[in-house]
Amino acid sequence: MNFIKFLLVVVGLILAGMLAFPLIGFIYNALWWLFWLAVIGIGSYVGYKWLTKDSETKLLEDKTPFSIGGMDNVNKAFEDFKRKHLTK
Repeated sequence: MNFIKFLLVVVGLILAGMLAFPLIGFIYNALWWLFWLAVIGIGSYVGYKWLTKDSETKLLEDKTPFSIGGMDNVNKAFEDFKRKHLTK
């Protein structure tokens, strides 16, 4: 009877190992794909930022300068804004 129990335990361990190896392979494969997708994604993001770096600085430099001479209508514009949007 002990021999049969031992044999069943051995067969159970073999079957558990046969089930565990494909699961380990699937997990390894999923991690491998996630790694390469992350590498491609990070490379794409860095490349995009690197290639569009000059256009962003041009947009910042092309803004019209702010002058104190244009401040005379600020109070009137702010009062109009308050009247339209803040009082309901």
